Amino acid sequence: MMYLTKNRGAMTQADVALLYAEALARLYEKHMDEELEGSTVLTQQIVFLNVKTFSFLPAAMIDEMSRKRAEELLREYFKAIDLISTLTPRQFMQVFPVAKDYDGEKYETKDYFFAMEQIGKIGMDNVIGEERIDLFLMEYWNKSITHFLVNGTVIMDRIRSFDGLPSMMAQFMADQGISGHAYYEEEGVMVDGDGKVMKVQKPKRRVPKYIRVLKGGKH
Repeated sequence: MMYLTKNRGAMTQADVALLYAEALARLYEKHMDEELEGSTVLTQQIVFLNVKTFSFLPAAMIDEMSRKRAEELLREYFKAIDLISTLTPRQFMQVFPVAKDYDGEKYETKDYFFAMEQIGKIGMDNVIGEERIDLFLMEYWNKSITHFLVNGTVIMDRIRSFDGLPSMMAQFMADQGISGHAYYEEEGVMVDGDGKVMKVQKPKRRVPKYIRVLKGGKH
């Protein structure tokens, strides 16, 4: 995906992630002698740049990382989560507002109402805390936070791959006795967890019944 910026023109997703990472490094350098405790605005700024950096990281880039780099990145990821846990829901919402989607009940998905209901269980002005942060983020409704969490999982999967372990989702499915499937688009086949190969037929485009082909092109 390409992104357009006023001064740099077209940029890749990786370029955007790098911009946020560089801004975060400058912020740390500027405030290196300051204590984060008691400085809500600075904490919010660091949280914003951390989340944006991770949310824009391309999964393909993570999949090519060395184990050392992936482990370093995972440590930074958990530090970012720890920092979020020091904020209250109100302070966090000032940085990443709950998305204004209201039809979650209709589609059985998270939405504004669901997220606010979960926040209410903590209290808008109570510190989220380490014991509640994981559930808080999982139940939050904001696109940047969703991408942040997904890429955290991708990083963990990358580290697991060096130990010959399946992805966390594949492991979960195996634990539940669910057979996974792999789709090979070029070959047009799908392989299930038992190695069975199935041919996949692409759906044919049909002309809707209400459209009639007229001979001679006349009405």
